[in-house]
Amino acid sequence: MADLKLQAHADHAYFYPDVFVTCDPTDHQAEYMMRAPIVVVEVLSPTTAAYDRGDKFAAYRRISSLREFILIDPDKQCIEHYHRSTGNTWELHELEPCRLRCEDHSDVRVWVAEDR
Repeated sequence: MADLKLQAHADHAYFYPDVFVTCDPTDHQAEYMMRAPIVVVEVLSPTTAAYDRGDKFAAYRRISSLREFILIDPDKQCIEHYHRSTGNTWELHELEPCRLRCEDHSDVRVWVAEDR
């Protein structure tokens, strides 16, 4: 399943996230393009960090199914975990990768690091 695209519906842009999870039956039938992720994970690099946090996250926020957006910074050894809460607002939890806990969101269980 390499090279699967993720389409941001609002502007018809598409991306190749490092990891994403979808539970949508339509996505499970698709061969090349997914449209309803619930979790997206991006691993940052010096050349992509600003874009991933800015324009790309802005496009991802327009995907109504998306509940979790996770940025992993291997250089700083930190994780930024954004969770869509009520009122369509996004909450940021900055995490250290050394302590893990399990979070249940919707139909997915995500292992994330404990808050700093």
